[in-house]
Amino acid sequence: PLFRSRYSVAHVMTEIRDMLAHKVNSFFIIDQLFTEDRNFVIELCNKIIEEKINFSWSCQTRIDHIDSELLQIMKKAGCSGIWIGIESVTDEVLSLNKKGTTYQQIVDGIDLLKEIDINFNVFFMLGMPGETKESLSALYNFMSHYKLPCTKSFMVCTPRYGTEMYTMAEIEHPS
Repeated sequence: PLFRSRYSVAHVMTEIRDMLAHKVNSFFIIDQLFTEDRNFVIELCNKIIEEKINFSWSCQTRIDHIDSELLQIMKKAGCSGIWIGIESVTDEVLSLNKKGTTYQQIVDGIDLLKEIDINFNVFFMLGMPGETKESLSALYNFMSHYKLPCTKSFMVCTPRYGTEMYTMAEIEHPS
């Protein structure tokens, strides 16, 4: 969340104007949780709309940090795509790994993105602690059922030394 904590909306607007002056009219906001600070995003989007700045941008966020009002104002302000971290589609794996999301939030979020017609792409994480053949099967069924009209990226979970996930992995698979 360095993007939000370091810069004001006025500062970001200055950067946007500078990029547009250099003929950059499409960019990706690098902040994995861009919509976590909902008020910041709404203020930024309102400023873009108010100044009638026309450019295309995309961002990353989590499925539990979107809602209808937020997505609509983002789209109106030029948001053309969102990369969403879903990681898993089973409540057990999500809960065990303290992801803070549920299967129902994922379903509701994807339905909302489709309804508002914002392009989106999803990230899934393979090999998280607690993952089973059944949870992988649930992921396959989820993708088949929802026919996600987007890029699906699969990453292999790599616990970092010293984290709780590393300790969990070490207990499950000691060397």
